[in-house]
Amino acid sequence: MNDSAASWALAMPILILGTIRFGIATITEAAVVAVVYGLIVSMFVYRDLKLNELPQLFVDSVALTGVVMVIVGCAAIFSWYLTSQNVPFAVASALRGITESPTALPP
Repeated sequence: MNDSAASWALAMPILILGTIRFGIATITEAAVVAVVYGLIVSMFVYRDLKLNELPQLFVDSVALTGVVMVIVGCAAIFSWYLTSQNVPFAVASALRGITESPTALPP
């Protein structure tokens, strides 16, 4: 792959940030634009992705998204539990008992 071929991939962050910065699209819409751009570039410019590979790619994406959402859900439950049990306050109190220095632990 030569240097000019890399410019197609390097254009994606510019596309994402440009559409958001200039108000062309919201963050979610810019993500969709990036996915479509990525599919087009990988299928027609790089020729790495074949049309018959798309269904398996979508299945893998759904499975990975499900795993990430389970992790996010568990993190939300864990953070709720910690907050409801006043764990952050207890940790801060314990740390304040160790030192009185405002440099080590600001008030």
